[in-house]
Amino acid sequence: MKGIKRVICIILALAFTFGFSTNSRADEGAITNLKQTGAVNGKSITWTWDKYPGAVSYDVIIYDGSTYSDPVQTTANSYTLNVSGLSKGYAILVKVNTALGATNISGTAVGYTAPVVPNTITVWEWIAGSASVDLRWYGVKADSYYVPDGYDVKITTLAGKKIKTYKNVKSNCSSYGEYKYVQSFKKTIKKAKNAGFKVSIRSYKTLDNGKKVYSKWSKAKAFVPGAKIKKGEAASASTGRLYWNKVKNAQSYTIYRMTGTDTYKKVKKVSGSTLSTELPKSYFYNGLFVTADVKVKGKKYKSTVLKQVNIKYIKYH
Repeated sequence: MKGIKRVICIILALAFTFGFSTNSRADEGAITNLKQTGAVNGKSITWTWDKYPGAVSYDVIIYDGSTYSDPVQTTANSYTLNVSGLSKGYAILVKVNTALGATNISGTAVGYTAPVVPNTITVWEWIAGSASVDLRWYGVKADSYYVPDGYDVKITTLAGKKIKTYKNVKSNCSSYGEYKYVQSFKKTIKKAKNAGFKVSIRSYKTLDNGKKVYSKWSKAKAFVPGAKIKKGEAASASTGRLYWNKVKNAQSYTIYRMTGTDTYKKVKKVSGSTLSTELPKSYFYNGLFVTADVKVKGKKYKSTVLKQVNIKYIKYH
């Protein structure tokens, strides 16, 4: 909502300053179909409009939210603004010049560069042994009103083999911390269950002519599940045995015990072929969880440690 208000303010500021009409109909006194038709990430924005009968040239003025550019004269019914870096949004004012001189015939529109690359991709929730994954990422910082319209999300195995690309994922952003827009993406990824996956994301903006302009793909980020604990049972009068399910390509497993609501401590590391271990009886009282170290195509990955989520509370009796 704040972004929409900011765009309206930009347009109104131009209208009051230069006294042009915001009428988009084909009435006398207004340029028609002035719209953004192109964008290059961090480099340029392109607008086009219908040729006005009798026009010999057009004056183009750009407003960046705080300052106005000097008029630039062009005979074409298009204009490309070169920019440096990502844009929060620019307003364009186009005025018509005829053989008789300058007129008040004009129009305006707002344009953007291609959107920002999604960043800080994290797993919000992924219960050990589950195929249901909730991903979150930041679309844009709070001081920006440029919100992507949606995203493409590419999921692969840790080895890089394609699992699925989800296209046209609509923006459902919400506020979180210093960031205004946090995107949520929850899917069931069967091939990631007890195996892990990589994700790469790009954002897009839909221009006025329906064309989508995309950010670059984010760097692929790997996530590995924790091992699902199967059970805990008595081993002796003072110890218990913990059992867990295999994680694909695991080279080793690390067992942690909870020491508080949000604190935990490493207690033991075992080989990847080991799926159970004996632990002191007291370790079972507050909860345990198991992470995996995996190796795929020579690269090593660790489980995504999530406080509380991977914990299996086992009471030893």
